[in-house]
Amino acid sequence: MRRLDETSAEIKRMYVNPSVRGRGIGRSLIQALEREAQLLTGITTIVLETGTRLASAIRLYEAMGYARVTRVNGTARC
Repeated sequence: MRRLDETSAEIKRMYVNPSVRGRGIGRSLIQALEREAQLLTGITTIVLETGTRLASAIRLYEAMGYARVTRVNGTARC
C-alpha cells in the first residue's frame, strides 16, 4: 500500500502463488490492505493495477467492489 495523494492509496504488487490460488488468500490480503488504508488519515480511495489478461484477478477485484476506471499501458486500473 502506498499513498498517492492526500485522499488516494494504491495497492502495489498484489500476488498469490499459483499453487495456493482459489483459497481466498487474495481476498484476505485485499481486506487486510483495506483495513490498513483506513488507518491512513484522509484516504477515501484505493486503486490498483493488473494486467488485462489476468481475468481471475479482475473478477476478484470487481467482486470486491473495485471498478475499472481507465486502461493504462495494457493494465486495467481498478
